[in-house]
Amino acid sequence: MKPALLAGAAVLLLARIAVADAFADGATLILSQGVLSLQHNGKTLAKKTVDGWRDATLEAVKTASLQQGEGAELTLSSPAGALRAVLWRHGGKLSIPWQGSAALSGDPGERTGEDARLADPDGDGVFHIEKGVLYEGASLCGSDRLPLLFRQIFDPATRKFLPADVFRTLPSAVEVTGTPAPAASTVAIPFALPAAVSSMEGDEGNPLFLSAPSALMDSDGQTRWTPGTGTGRGEFVTFQAISDGWAMTGLEIDVPRKGTDGPAAPRELALLTEDSAFRLVLPDGAPRAAFTLPAPVKTRCFSLVISGVDVQSSPRRTALGEVRVQTEFDGPDGPALLVAALDDPLLGEQAVLLLRAAGMAVVKEIGQRFASLTLAGKRRAARVLADVAPREGAPMLADAAVRGDGFEVADAVRGLGRAGRDGVAALSGFLDDREDAVAMRAMALLSQMGGDGACGALVDRAGTGSSARRARLREALVPCADGSRGDALLQRAADAAQSGAMLTCFDLLDVASRRRSLVDRAAAQAAQMYAAATDFDTRFRALRIVARSREKKATSLVLAAARDPDRYLRETAIIALRRWTDEPAARQALVHALRDGEVAVRMAALIGLAGMEEGDWGDALGFLQEDPWPRVRALVLSASAGLDETRRRPLVARALADDSAIVVGRALDSAAVVGADPAIDVLVAARIDGSEKNPSLRRQAARTAGMRCAKDEKTLKALAWSLAFGADPLADPADAVAAAEAALALGRIGTTAARRMLEQMRERANPTADSAIRSALRQPAGCR
Repeated sequence: MKPALLAGAAVLLLARIAVADAFADGATLILSQGVLSLQHNGKTLAKKTVDGWRDATLEAVKTASLQQGEGAELTLSSPAGALRAVLWRHGGKLSIPWQGSAALSGDPGERTGEDARLADPDGDGVFHIEKGVLYEGASLCGSDRLPLLFRQIFDPATRKFLPADVFRTLPSAVEVTGTPAPAASTVAIPFALPAAVSSMEGDEGNPLFLSAPSALMDSDGQTRWTPGTGTGRGEFVTFQAISDGWAMTGLEIDVPRKGTDGPAAPRELALLTEDSAFRLVLPDGAPRAAFTLPAPVKTRCFSLVISGVDVQSSPRRTALGEVRVQTEFDGPDGPALLVAALDDPLLGEQAVLLLRAAGMAVVKEIGQRFASLTLAGKRRAARVLADVAPREGAPMLADAAVRGDGFEVADAVRGLGRAGRDGVAALSGFLDDREDAVAMRAMALLSQMGGDGACGALVDRAGTGSSARRARLREALVPCADGSRGDALLQRAADAAQSGAMLTCFDLLDVASRRRSLVDRAAAQAAQMYAAATDFDTRFRALRIVARSREKKATSLVLAAARDPDRYLRETAIIALRRWTDEPAARQALVHALRDGEVAVRMAALIGLAGMEEGDWGDALGFLQEDPWPRVRALVLSASAGLDETRRRPLVARALADDSAIVVGRALDSAAVVGADPAIDVLVAARIDGSEKNPSLRRQAARTAGMRCAKDEKTLKALAWSLAFGADPLADPADAVAAAEAALALGRIGTTAARRMLEQMRERANPTADSAIRSALRQPAGCR
């Protein structure tokens, strides 16, 4: 008469698994080679051969008394996997009403299976065998075992499973009696959503047809959930709590009205949470019942099980109406409590979920507290507003977007995009902010949003603010210069010039000149202004616009400007001509500029000629090696890269003897790729030995010597000197680095003399030089 789970009671006897004291009379179950036998005091009372159990072993047995005989749940293990079976002992015989695999199958999240169990819903100690479907998408809160769905009861008379209309076995619960609620209360913050049901009308016995009944939370009193099995006794719905950071304090449940044709109201409901259970007794005849829990309960889920029905209503279906969950934030201060929690590192994310569910009701509260939130709180608030109220929350989203961190901006920008015109208007208000960084971020965001509204707001700010703000505005306006908006931009620039708003005019022309479709028209407008202007500012700004076009008139104007008396205009023109070196006139202007009296113009010309193969300007490079400005003398070497080696060698040799470290450094780079020349090797060696006081140049010269494979005695001695000088344990770190480069150069040169020099320093070098020496000795020579 006692149910028992005999964990650990299995005894291994001659390869047979015996479960001792399996039944009330002390009979023992034994499974051996597929034969299940019931023995008592050495006597076999019954036995049964089971297909597929030959290699199986019993793992656990749970027994119970049935109305007719006794039953047992068997858990077995086999090579094919875990098995489940239900045994019926009756009239001295053993029967197995059900057996199957314990594993679920199907796609993740939708896996299903079947199981059978011993159940005692009345708690009177008399059990029955219950079979049903398992579905991982439908669970009872607080239970680690999936409940049976679409249950059937084993009928001993017909030895078949028949549809069940019985209660479900539930844990002991605390009774809570409901009180009639005359009117439905308003739940400010939704706390839970239906997640799973055991059955519902139209499910056809297929768990994949089950869907959580949103009607229980849709605030429509005419809708309801009606279980699809019997009267609904034992059927359940499980809710997922949006947050377990706050406690539920009670429930309010609507019940269907009484009537002869409609569904019946449940008499009792079991409320199951993660670690507690309550028996909810509904008041008779009330359209809705309110329940106050004995103490607030924090839980991630809860289930409502129909645990009692009106017997007189049978066989009518039982239905459940609206369910409203009361929580500690359902009072007037609830939204404020949640908004303040946005700053909380533990509860902040849960507050986001609840505020999202609350919808528009929280916008006002967020607006009142937004400025006082921390950066993390504002970031979370932006996520809420972006999802539930982007238009109403546009001012706060714009504030978060222009002042927040990267994470906050992403959600705020998403919300502003959804806000449409309201988002544009909110961002436009920050274009005139006194902080450049804020205004610039607003410009960038409006540029991303695009559209006539955003572009119009940006165009209106052209020519205003600091130079940095205007530069960012021009970048933001480039996407706005497309199609008809580009035509309007040029017209706006012409109108601005007519009215004397020159900064506005040139800002808009600059934007237009960056679009290939508009550059020639923008340059034409600027050329007219250049020709008519007498002041430097207008001519300078206009020339920069003109220089972006390759149209013939623009090219002529730029070539003329390259000989203008004003040095800034000449420099601007030369910089523009650097893009046109495929034209003889442009190259000629660059060569002429090499002898300009302004260093900036000479440097601009040298940069333009750098790497060109044409040699008609090579003589000017020799002249520039006498230039008083070291940077000009250094640029000579870059410009000579396109000349043949015969013309380059004297330039490199001359630069190696320069008294400027900038020029010598550039010369050493050039010397590394110039062909064999003893004079250059001598000059490189001179930059390695003790006469060179600059360790940086010694390091660079050593690398150059290694790349040139300079094997002459002078170079080897210079490298040996630099190595010995910098390898001393007390050497300056910069000298040690120069010594390391000398060691690598000797290793690359790889002659016998070079390797001997490395070996001599191997044992007494500082760590920096020693590491380089060891590396050089391991590597094969790089020179032939």
